Amino acid sequence: MLARAKMVRPEIQPERVSVRVEHPRGAWAARVLRRRAADFSEALLPGELSILVTTDRAIRRLNRRFRGIDRATDVLSFPPDPGSGLAGDVAISLDTAWREAAREGRPLSDELSRLLAHGLLHLAGHDHHRPSEARRMAAAEVDLLGRVGLVGQALGHPKDLVFQRGPLSRRPRKAPDARRAPEKEST
Repeated sequence: MLARAKMVRPEIQPERVSVRVEHPRGAWAARVLRRRAADFSEALLPGELSILVTTDRAIRRLNRRFRGIDRATDVLSFPPDPGSGLAGDVAISLDTAWREAAREGRPLSDELSRLLAHGLLHLAGHDHHRPSEARRMAAAEVDLLGRVGLVGQALGHPKDLVFQRGPLSRRPRKAPDARRAPEKEST
C-alpha cells in the first residue's frame, strides 16, 4: 500500500485558471482540464495557473528549448518566478494524450486528468528521479486522483487500482478477482 504524502494544500479559485488551446481539436480538452483544475484546487499552489493544450510538434519544441530533449512528451511543467504570485504553467500534448489513452484503453478525459495532476505535482515541488521521491509523488497522485497516476504506474502499481480518496475517485471500485484465493488472517 502506498504511504500517504503530506503536502501543503492551499486553495485557488477556479477563475484563476487560464487554458490556452493551440491544438485544432483542443476545445473539448480545454473544458475538461478547466474542470479538473477546479477539482484539484486543494493541491494547487496559490496564484494563477496557466494550462496549454498543444500538439506533439509544439511540445517537442518546448521540450527541446527548456530541457534539451528533442522529442515530444506528454506534459511539461514550468514553475513561476519566485514572488510572481503565479502558480505556474502546465503544457499538455493532446496528441500524446490521445495515443496513450487509446493504448491503455482509458477515456481521454482520464488521461488528461492524469497528465494535469502530474504537472501540478511537479509545480508543488514533487519529483520522481530518485526512488524515494517517486514513491512520495506516486502517493501524492493517489491522494489527488483517487487512483494510480503516471508515476505509480511507472513504479509497477496496477493501473486499474482505485482508492477511496481523491476528488476523482467517485467511480466504483474494481471488483475483487474471484479466482484469487482469500488471504489468511494471521493469528
